[in-house]
Amino acid sequence: MALTATSKNAALTGAVTKMGWVGLFKSVVFAPTSGTVIGASLINMTGAKAKGYVNGAVVVFRELTGGVTGLVALRPYYVVGEATNGFEVALEEGGAAVKVAGHELEGASTKVALLTELSGGGYKRQKATWGAAANGEITDTASEAIKVPAGNEITDAGWWEGEATGKLAAAQKLENPESFGGEGEYKVTADKLESGTVA
Repeated sequence: MALTATSKNAALTGAVTKMGWVGLFKSVVFAPTSGTVIGASLINMTGAKAKGYVNGAVVVFRELTGGVTGLVALRPYYVVGEATNGFEVALEEGGAAVKVAGHELEGASTKVALLTELSGGGYKRQKATWGAAANGEITDTASEAIKVPAGNEITDAGWWEGEATGKLAAAQKLENPESFGGEGEYKVTADKLESGTVA
């Protein structure tokens, strides 16, 4: 069903009410160690739990085997069903595990990023300042400066419902990840949400 421009703008306005605070992630990327067959949900990864793939952690498939359905590349998921050598993912924290469909998920062609929100060193999420939706787009009208503790490489931005709690609404890989040897500041300057681009 195609939405009118008015409906698209209303949908975007509703969406950003859940994206009131912006923060930063660092990530580590691993590949599954063996495939996951169609109809299964356990992603096999040797030492997954020790690597941090534990219930409640946020992951993003940076690369996904072609033909896999059910899972979507670049969408944030929560780890559920943690195991010593594997994990399952869900759309919501504590939700139902997503099953692989369409094609076997192959370890050689899949990369899973474990996202960890920055903490310490004065880091805190910043209030996002969304403008009015127009023409099926809505843009953050400010430039949020976020303090980054020393010794971090930031790779992704995230948007949450709350300043310190609340659900993660969206995550986006940064075009230019940045390393900070000393304490620094990262400015989120180009966040925009477009109708029809979120799968």
